[in-house]
Amino acid sequence: MNTFLSGTILAFGCGYMLYSYFYKNSLKYLISKYEQDNNCKLIIIKQNRGSNIDDKLATNLANMFNKLSNNKNVDIILHTNGGDLFASIRIYKLFQMFPNKIRIFVPTHAYSAGTLLSLMVPEIYANNYSQFSPWDAQLTCNDIGSFASKNYEKLNSKKDKLKLISQYAESINKELDLIISNKNDKIKETLFSGKKPHYAAFLVKDMRELDIDIKKPCSDIINEIFELSKYE
Repeated sequence: MNTFLSGTILAFGCGYMLYSYFYKNSLKYLISKYEQDNNCKLIIIKQNRGSNIDDKLATNLANMFNKLSNNKNVDIILHTNGGDLFASIRIYKLFQMFPNKIRIFVPTHAYSAGTLLSLMVPEIYANNYSQFSPWDAQLTCNDIGSFASKNYEKLNSKKDKLKLISQYAESINKELDLIISNKNDKIKETLFSGKKPHYAAFLVKDMRELDIDIKKPCSDIINEIFELSKYE
């Protein structure tokens, strides 16, 4: 289930309906209180297995940003396994254009493209055991399988067939290099070079060793909103 902002509650039985009603209204109250206290718009991006960062999410975010008043900052609770390359680039460019502050909160994990997006905002908050992972764009060829765009040079067979894929990989790497141009060499080498396995997990302490400034653990209200959002 891919939940953006708010989801649909499916009720099974009277007890579940009462439970859902309680949590849904508690969630609305906490979101409203948080937004008032912080003068911001709170966006919840909560993605479970089988959903990811995609064009629909990028479009929803663009529509949301268009409706915001000029004096509003944006706080994002991000929970994702990653997602589409080009959707991630669209969201990155949206972040770059937004005139006010954007903060990202990672209660449990933001893998792959979620890590990339986290690093594109001025402030990241995460809990002590929240996890991140490398972002190396995965390309797919039917008779070769998936491979990291940074490693396309290793594909030295079927050169004619792979020429287009190589050009595609080069164009992706140019986009990525532009996005991470202001990051230090440790970040580039560890998270974006394709040298680390795509599934490698990085805790907050590992990210801090790369000189990534992750702020204190997510506040109690952020963690509570995230937990209640599971019932949406």
